[in-house]
Amino acid sequence: MPSSFLADKDVPGIEEKLQRIDDTLRYACNYWGYHLAQSNMDVELADKVRTFLKKRLMFWIEAMNLLANIPEAYDGLQFLLEVSNLLFRFKNFKLIS
Repeated sequence: MPSSFLADKDVPGIEEKLQRIDDTLRYACNYWGYHLAQSNMDVELADKVRTFLKKRLMFWIEAMNLLANIPEAYDGLQFLLEVSNLLFRFKNFKLIS
């Protein structure tokens, strides 16, 4: 997107750009939280989740907005809350370091 200051509807050619988002990315955006909740949490995965939250969370929320999937974004965040207790059990896990 050219700027976060433009409303989605005001971005030239947005419909064509959205059509280029393939099914794999759509699936990943929608179901990463579910798969995280079903995983065997370990230190390595916890570190990757922390990196995602620090560096990519806002991009994911924007993608979900563009895909008109904000309710699914809420579900993904709910799954993240479910596993957050596991994440914080790992020594040295901090969202902000």
